Amino acid sequence: MLSVWLWWRGVKRNLFVKADETGFYYNSGIDYPKEVYKHDLETSENEICISEEEAKAAFGKEYLQLIIWDVREDGILFHLVDEKEGDVFWKESKSGEIKRLYLEENLPKKNSRLNSFMFGTEDGIGFSYLQSLDSDNIEWYGYISWEDLLAGKNNIKTL
Repeated sequence: MLSVWLWWRGVKRNLFVKADETGFYYNSGIDYPKEVYKHDLETSENEICISEEEAKAAFGKEYLQLIIWDVREDGILFHLVDEKEGDVFWKESKSGEIKRLYLEENLPKKNSRLNSFMFGTEDGIGFSYLQSLDSDNIEWYGYISWEDLLAGKNNIKTL
């Protein structure tokens, strides 16, 4: 995953980019990223993969930003956040169905929020999360297999 800052129409934007053999995926929005697109390398066309409306419907309310976590042949893993909460969602490639994975809700440490995606492998994903204490935060690192994540088991291992 690559994060790119660019100025467009006088506004600084942060784009998160993930490439595969047919093109690259990126997110964009006016102030914060809100949608996911795929740029096809053969046709040079941009296709919307996750619209703001469908992401909002999956989250159940307005959200601050959408962050691509991983793109696989069978779907797109992304994180939606607002000021108070966030969660990870999966959009299946074939059906187009989006499902909430409740990863943030099931973090091993109390008073925690997902922070960032660190890596994706064939077997699972690594991520960081922040635990809020009285006057400080502790950053923890977690790992979960794709099988457990997509099945809703949330068998998170703290690294």
